[in-house]
Amino acid sequence: MTAATTTRITVRDQPGRVNVTLDLDLAATTPQQVIDHLLTEQHILRQTPDGQALTWKMARAGAQLDLDKPLEAQGVQQNDTLELLSVNVKG
Repeated sequence: MTAATTTRITVRDQPGRVNVTLDLDLAATTPQQVIDHLLTEQHILRQTPDGQALTWKMARAGAQLDLDKPLEAQGVQQNDTLELLSVNVKG
């Protein structure tokens, strides 16, 4: 059995409010798990200041990532920077 290997990545949003470095097992971690972690740690918000729900997406080099597919399977590598994209959900 092979031990999980952790890889360092950085997650940023466009305005620069979020800039988080994480050590992850890229073969076992999905973008949705990263987003869930950032929400739990309160690096990102679940809603806008005026109460509108937010959903989050993630991209690498301008290409949107599949939220449920492991990062490694989507080409994410050591020291990559992933972009957080927020989407307002009008309700």
